Amino acid sequence: MEDTKELTKQFWDAWDYNCDDERAFGTEVVKHIPDLTWPIWATANQGKNRETRSACTMVWAMSQIQRLFQLDLSMEERNKLDIELVNYCVKKWYVIWQWWSTPTACNNVCKWWNEIWRHKFWKEEVFYLRVYWTDPLVLKVLEKWHLVGYSKSIQFGSDQVAWFVWRDRYPTTTWHRLNLKWANHVIATGWAPRQWSKYWSEDNYHWQIWENFFIKDLKPYINKWVYAYVYIILPVSAMENKTPEQIKDETETLKAVNALVWTLSTVWGSLPEDFQKKVSDLASDLRKSYPDARKLVDDEAKKHYQVIADQLSYNWKWADDKHKDAYWLLAKELRDKFWVQ
Repeated sequence: MEDTKELTKQFWDAWDYNCDDERAFGTEVVKHIPDLTWPIWATANQGKNRETRSACTMVWAMSQIQRLFQLDLSMEERNKLDIELVNYCVKKWYVIWQWWSTPTACNNVCKWWNEIWRHKFWKEEVFYLRVYWTDPLVLKVLEKWHLVGYSKSIQFGSDQVAWFVWRDRYPTTTWHRLNLKWANHVIATGWAPRQWSKYWSEDNYHWQIWENFFIKDLKPYINKWVYAYVYIILPVSAMENKTPEQIKDETETLKAVNALVWTLSTVWGSLPEDFQKKVSDLASDLRKSYPDARKLVDDEAKKHYQVIADQLSYNWKWADDKHKDAYWLLAKELRDKFWVQ
């Protein structure tokens, strides 16, 4: 376990980017997904205490950890744990009722668990992934009984059909973070058989039903009222056996490829004809050699926002201290506003 502790510390230290969503690992580091078989699920009720009422970004992440390690906690025990977690985040960055950064919360919840609470439960350290909702890993994780964190700004609770989301549109609300469960692991209730649905939405309010629903499909809501990226927390034993330096180098290389590919794509039309084929061939070769690189998009405006975000991400560490915050804040704004990656 000490070797694991030191390895994970090195992984965190290797992530020297201040832009919080750069701290998530990619799916290429996952070598296996642990099977979860015990019916122990999250018992949090974030509405019970002032510290946690606005802390869904931390509570849902802790719910994944509770499920991951099968921590059999009463609601009272879990709520006390969440208060300690929120107080830890307040010392790091969080202002109650004022800030809801999902990746920053994920990063700090993992650190809190790794530094403090895993020792009390004799469990291993964790890391988190930020992946597109259609990534094959999401389904694999759900099928093995894990929770998957997602964000929504839609009031599924307004549906008059109890416990079954099926319409293409619902009233909107402020952004909220909660978890998905694979529908086959939920006992069907009422007339809404689980075989009609792919997902079960599990909220951070234990024993409260207004945000617990079968969802027929997420696709109608993605990039409208549901954020396109989801978050997965796994133990470090699920991580590919690579050194922190290897993962850091691979990440930096992919950032460079993304920045270059999109630069080539956006300037292509303004170049002399003699260079257009060379540029096109180089971009094509890069995408073949790096299948995880950004895919082509038809939206010309989105393409230009994407290249700015990727260039800011790649060049962040070379900026002076005065401009580093401006780099990652602009990149984050572009990702949030224009749904670039």
